[in-house]
Amino acid sequence: MFNRHSLDLTDKRPLPDAELVLALQQADINRPVKELYNTYFDLLTTFIRTKGASTEAAADIFQETVLVFIDAIRQNRFNGSSTVKSYLFGIAKNLWLEEIRSTERRTKRQQIFHQSAPTTELADARLFHKEMRTNWLQAFDAIGAVCKAILLGFYYEKLPMRELLEKVSFASEQALRNKKSKCMKSLKDYLKNNPSLLNHLKSTDIHAS
Repeated sequence: MFNRHSLDLTDKRPLPDAELVLALQQADINRPVKELYNTYFDLLTTFIRTKGASTEAAADIFQETVLVFIDAIRQNRFNGSSTVKSYLFGIAKNLWLEEIRSTERRTKRQQIFHQSAPTTELADARLFHKEMRTNWLQAFDAIGAVCKAILLGFYYEKLPMRELLEKVSFASEQALRNKKSKCMKSLKDYLKNNPSLLNHLKSTDIHAS
């Protein structure tokens, strides 16, 4: 057995699962987070890429997996009945499956839209909104798959936070709100560096959020 006082975070050896979990409960989690990256980044991103993810998307999924895992530990939802490796793979798999389902839903909606035969006035309106969506999707693609799913769900699909929480498989609403804020900051930073795109979007309300 060990306790908080016996945990030596200056030890450079790989941490056993139990010590890794305990280390992630401390105020300073730099070492255990680095341990997660060193031990599992290649394994998990390779696994997600075999499921069809791009290198960038796989890296995003890994980052979200680590955040969900840390939150699970701090909320006492990880009870040690499975290994850290198995638990991380389960989180990553669920996050990627939800990303696939989200993409499939968007594709289906686009197919339904293209199969319709609207009037000229309605077609013009939809074309305008389609162009705006295209511009937004360009911006969303630049900030990563997870942020894209969160912001599309919140601003375009108008999902309540509780429903969005289930969709993107975050551990808590607070964790999701924190991530949404970070995503918005990344989006605004991207738009500041792309003024021509920002000019196309300045009449929409998401930028002011």
